[in-house]
Amino acid sequence: MGLTGHDRAVSGKPSLLWRRPWAIDGIAVLILAGVVLAVGHSLRDYALDDPFVTYRYAANLLEGKGFVYSVGENILSTTAAGYGLLLAAFGVFFGSGALPLISNMLSTAGILAASVLVYLIGRQAGSRLVGLAAGLLLGLNPFLSYSIGLETAVYLALILAGFYLHQIEKLPWAAVPLAFATIVRADAVLPAAIVFAFAAWQQRRLPLLPGAVYAAICVPFFGYLTVAFGSPVPLTMSAKTAQPLLGFPTFSAELTSTVQELLQDSSGYWLLPVLVGLGLVHMLAKDHWALPLVVWALAYGAIYHAIGVAGYRWYFVPLVPGLALLAGLGVVRTVEKIPVPGATVRL
Repeated sequence: MGLTGHDRAVSGKPSLLWRRPWAIDGIAVLILAGVVLAVGHSLRDYALDDPFVTYRYAANLLEGKGFVYSVGENILSTTAAGYGLLLAAFGVFFGSGALPLISNMLSTAGILAASVLVYLIGRQAGSRLVGLAAGLLLGLNPFLSYSIGLETAVYLALILAGFYLHQIEKLPWAAVPLAFATIVRADAVLPAAIVFAFAAWQQRRLPLLPGAVYAAICVPFFGYLTVAFGSPVPLTMSAKTAQPLLGFPTFSAELTSTVQELLQDSSGYWLLPVLVGLGLVHMLAKDHWALPLVVWALAYGAIYHAIGVAGYRWYFVPLVPGLALLAGLGVVRTVEKIPVPGATVRL
């Protein structure tokens, strides 16, 4: 990052305050916070049906009835038992009646954290502009808006924390948020496996310590679910796979339908596939640092397509970080190739 002679002449100093790295990072975070908090505020009363199952587990626990949906029935009917325990922890201070609002606020905080983490991933790779573009695309993505009130945003933020810590070579620490993401929702085992696989490939050895940390956090929780409910697998999983037989759209069919709907609502969405394609070219050519998140998106989509579960819009959230990074790469790297006389600043 450099300065033009004009900047020095105007400032009379070697550098301007706002161009110092910490100031640039602060400005980027403020931009992301302003956007995400504005969206979160507009959706503060948003309510889906699905999270109320988890709310009931948390409410019953707070009211001394046990961590159950119906008193006397030890049946696991939520895919987010860990998130239910988190809600109950907040409910101790605010009461069970505030659980929907608490969850919406946690969702907003999770989206903001995820946006900032994507920015940090781009910054760490050498391009704050790519990170900022990707963070904005993530924060404004409608799929995350559909997930307000669910565990999805918190789950996403924890996973991205794991990816970032892996990127800065703090793999044992990366295992911690990845493990808690798995507790929040069990399919976080996929990004955890991807992080550990990339680490093994890069270091040419198995990540035994990170694996042990991950297991030490996850095993007690899933052991508790097994003891309390007879199995750590929620009963709703069989329902999700059976729903397409009753006419519900599959994951792939709902994704296609939702994308078509978005394209019809706004012609601007047509630009995203172009940017993602350009970003893919840049990633394969140079920006290999984006590969883990893109592999997660591809693997997640392939697995959900293969198992044939019913499609809900909040299921698409794990696709967003990889696609946002590719779109950010597409726009920034392409613009960087356009010659601008006298331009010497690179963020």
